Amino acid sequence: MQLEMKVSGHDGYMNGCAIGIATIHDCTEIRDTDKTFIKPEHHAGRYAWRFGDVFAIRPIPMKGFQGWRNVDDEVRSKIVLL
Repeated sequence: MQLEMKVSGHDGYMNGCAIGIATIHDCTEIRDTDKTFIKPEHHAGRYAWRFGDVFAIRPIPMKGFQGWRNVDDEVRSKIVLL
């Protein structure tokens, strides 16, 4: 995945920063054949987001909580694709 490769250049994951942008295309039940960071035997009953248009960005400080969010024009103006 493009984002995974680019983030590794930041010496691991960035705490307290936005590190990428993407479009959420779908939310589907995880299949045993899906590549995930959890063991296949734990896939039953779990769901995953399916992303498209995933891009690494220059880290932007963003405290609060892990997850997806819409941002205002001020934050949007700071986005620089890597």
